Amino acid sequence: MLNIIIDFIEIIFGVLLFINALLLIPQIVKLFKAKHADDVSLITFLGFVAVNIFTVFHGFIVHDIWLILGYSLSVITSSITTYLIIRYRYFTHRRISVNNVGKQDKKDPIFEYLESIAEFIPASFYWYDSDGRFMNLNNRTVKAVGAQCKEDVIGKTVHELYQDKGVADEIQQDIDEVMKTGKSSLVEDKIVDVTNRKFRYFSATRGPLRNKEGELIGVMGVSIETTAEKEAEQLKIEAETNKINSIEQEKFRKIVGQMMHDITSPITSINTIVDKLSRNIPENDRVTLRHAIERIEGISQRLLNRYDNKDESEGDKNLLVSLALLQLMNEKREEYRDTKINFEISIDDNARCCFIRHNAGVFKRMISNLVNNSV
Repeated sequence: MLNIIIDFIEIIFGVLLFINALLLIPQIVKLFKAKHADDVSLITFLGFVAVNIFTVFHGFIVHDIWLILGYSLSVITSSITTYLIIRYRYFTHRRISVNNVGKQDKKDPIFEYLESIAEFIPASFYWYDSDGRFMNLNNRTVKAVGAQCKEDVIGKTVHELYQDKGVADEIQQDIDEVMKTGKSSLVEDKIVDVTNRKFRYFSATRGPLRNKEGELIGVMGVSIETTAEKEAEQLKIEAETNKINSIEQEKFRKIVGQMMHDITSPITSINTIVDKLSRNIPENDRVTLRHAIERIEGISQRLLNRYDNKDESEGDKNLLVSLALLQLMNEKREEYRDTKINFEISIDDNARCCFIRHNAGVFKRMISNLVNNSV
């Protein structure tokens, strides 16, 4: 039984060795079709070739025929893939730009016509061949893509030109769609400015490029930069949002102010009653009642301070210092009520009616920070 299991594993292992080699065939086909290797790692496939070669040598040493045959096939497929990567990455696009594009210029008058009008078009103007490589462009396009001259762009694909793969994928998809359907498209391109790494937006129209016989031979496009309009639109949206938030905050502030007014009268009445009945209320109950009233005042004051920002927006005004300090102490008592800290305020009789010329919100925030730092 054990021998049967071992034989079965050996057979499966041999089959998987061949499957492992065949897994690279889809990658080879993809490279042939795309004619570029922008998103394929050369180092990875060089590593595959080296590992496969040494594995074949190891098969000879241990006399394992399955290992030799399986990894020999892997050496072939990985070597083909590596060759295609090197070819398309370092040689092909230059050959196309010098030879293929030049031949097409002489072959069909459409290219001579496009070159004659390119610089007169007040926008980025360019055209691609059937493989999606730049055939030519005007100087506005050179500037838009961040290149130094036309020669830096001609013969390249969008994947070779743009560092952001997502941006290149979207543009290449639009080019492929035009080549597939033969119909024009209107899209928004978003590219990265190489000088500051910020996005620039373009309204791009791409259409089929045909020769004098009417055959589809490429794609031409016109792109108008809309970055300023895009930023203005965003600022408008933010302004509208801030306006709505300000209106809602003002409504809520009025509600809080009215609530404070409604709470103040009952609290004042309770304080008056407590003062009148102070002799008849036991000391402990009177202290507890007084603390409860102070907590209500503190909660109300904190709520008002949180949503009423009028103090800081109205500028300097005459401010009764004693009242501002009493309000602030009520707030701090509530804020630190779960601690063992006891807040007491002592104001000299001669200073109870002192006014200062100051911004009320700034003054309260300054004293609040001093108290917080002390705590």
